[in-house]
Amino acid sequence: MNRSNETESATYLTIMGVPKAGKTTVAATVSEQCPEELPAKKMVDIEDTAWLLYDKDGLEALTDVNLSVPYVDLSGVQSSSELIKAEKAFFKEVSADPKIKWVVVDTVSERDRLMISCLADELQQNIKMWGYVAQEHAMFLRELRKSKKSAVFLFHTKLLSSPLDEVSDVAKKKATTANAEVVLAISGQNGRGYRTTSTAIWTIQKKKRKGQPAEHLLLTEGSSMNEGGSRFANRLAETEKAHLRNILKKVGKV
Repeated sequence: MNRSNETESATYLTIMGVPKAGKTTVAATVSEQCPEELPAKKMVDIEDTAWLLYDKDGLEALTDVNLSVPYVDLSGVQSSSELIKAEKAFFKEVSADPKIKWVVVDTVSERDRLMISCLADELQQNIKMWGYVAQEHAMFLRELRKSKKSAVFLFHTKLLSSPLDEVSDVAKKKATTANAEVVLAISGQNGRGYRTTSTAIWTIQKKKRKGQPAEHLLLTEGSSMNEGGSRFANRLAETEKAHLRNILKKVGKV
């Protein structure tokens, strides 16, 4: 029996984390073509995972680990209508491509910010704008479901507006715990839509290692009994090495 919030074969994963935590790199590990260890020794073409890129840093992060992915860069759109039109064209294209199994939304937080920036001029920041933003999040999720592709949602977690190196240790810890808050303009309903859509939700931590590449870890949020918690939390440790393909194999999803 299928869950009401999943398509026949789609899996939706949410990864949250502070800027530069490694969300984009970890999202790439969902691909069958992603090497076990990153950075790859030579450039690897990823063909089964496509990127909706709202965050300008995302592409640079992939290049740094020698990964090349199909993507649409929406970070510079100038209007809400342009954004929606480009997203619909993207979903139409990936729906018709059997090679593409996954879509990465990088990041939902930047999409939210971009939509608000566009609408601020169009609707003059009145009450209609907030309702329209919420409506567009819902429409986006409907387009995703119609594509029948699995997805990885990336979110920034709330951190003080100061540069990362100026933020207190307490604030950093709060933003990297399993119950960190995501950055969304009206996060109540918008965030809930993505959380209840997700099959699993993790917060990412970046662990520095002397003389070696940093290690990325995923903290499981909630439990299978909690709204928005991982549907397979009871089959995973509280902290897992951040390789999505391996985790999905562990729980029998691939």
